[in-house]
Amino acid sequence: MGIHAQEQLRRARLVSAVLVLGLVAIALLVPSAFSETRLWTTVFILAGGCLLIAVLNRIGYTGTSAVLLIVAVDAAIAGFLILKPQLTAGNISDFDLFILAVLVGGMVLPRGLIPFTGLVQAALIVGLFIVRPHDTSLSQLIQADGGSAYSTLAGPLVLQVVGAGIAWLQAWSVQRALLRASQAEELAAARAELDRQAYLAAERNQRLEEGIAQILETHRQVAAGNLAARAPTQQDHELWQIAHSLNTLLMRFQQYVREGQRSTFQTRRDQTGGHRPI
Repeated sequence: MGIHAQEQLRRARLVSAVLVLGLVAIALLVPSAFSETRLWTTVFILAGGCLLIAVLNRIGYTGTSAVLLIVAVDAAIAGFLILKPQLTAGNISDFDLFILAVLVGGMVLPRGLIPFTGLVQAALIVGLFIVRPHDTSLSQLIQADGGSAYSTLAGPLVLQVVGAGIAWLQAWSVQRALLRASQAEELAAARAELDRQAYLAAERNQRLEEGIAQILETHRQVAAGNLAARAPTQQDHELWQIAHSLNTLLMRFQQYVREGQRSTFQTRRDQTGGHRPI
């Protein structure tokens, strides 16, 4: 399995794991939704999003399901904040929840999209802060911070930036680890192939040595007068063609010798009167 396929499989499994956490979050929000009805919007967004994401992830659209997972988290948190009558000084800490989208994105998104995810969260925080009405406590907090809204939002915004940086580094380290693992697998496969080739070469050399020794033994026996000697002729052997040619030559030579002996015997018989005319 290549590094790209491994990364896709890792993300698909992480999406499935995050979906399980999403179901746990839904189960924890349901009791509170009965007393605070605006939480039902968050519950329905999470439930519908989890169902759609599970289907897409199951059929192989891992990238799409990962992006939709981030969108579902952002929509649930944004819906929770939008349904509040007003933003209060105590709601500022709720913006920190957008870090969940950054952390999830760091697990399931490609490394190049993680900084963009952090920017989206920062834009959502600023947009919600501008669009939603402020109550007296929040206005007083802004005045206490010198009248600058940025000072009030500095904490949540810095959290998103730092979180995106950490998530990017995490994704980078995971990608490097996968690359090293892939290279190690390729190196191990190459070593195994070299070992196999070395083993086959050694086995082939051994067969060649044995075949040459058998052919030399056949030559020795023929030289000693054993014309019936033959070299082994296994067709899966490297020298079988040479052994077959040698055996053919020996067979013809043996046949020639026999014919010569028969001719000599016939000549001697004729010379001793074996065929006298009547």
